Amino acid sequence: MLAHLPTTVLAVADDADVTRAWGVAIVAVAVAVGVGLLILWIAALFGILGSPLYSSSGKALWILVVIALPFLGALAWFVWGRHTALSATVQAVGAGQVRR
Repeated sequence: MLAHLPTTVLAVADDADVTRAWGVAIVAVAVAVGVGLLILWIAALFGILGSPLYSSSGKALWILVVIALPFLGALAWFVWGRHTALSATVQAVGAGQVRR
C-alpha cells in the first residue's frame, strides 16, 4: 500500500505543473492580445489626427468613436474612415464655402 504513495504524489505534482503552465500561457496570450489592441487603438488615433480628409469636427467625431468603442471604433476607422468619400472639400462644397 505504501509503494503507491510516491507515484501518487508525483502525479499530483505533475498536474500542478501542467495547471501552472496553462495559466502562464493564458496570461501570456492575454497580454499579447492586449498590447496588439493598444497598438491598434494608438495607430487609429494618430491616423485620425493626421488625416487630410477630415475637418476638425470630423476628426473629433472619429476620436470620440474610437474612445467610446476602443476595438470596434479603431477597426471602423481602418475599414471605412481612412478612405471615405466624405472629405473636407466635400464638406466645404456642401456648406457653400468653395468658390468657382
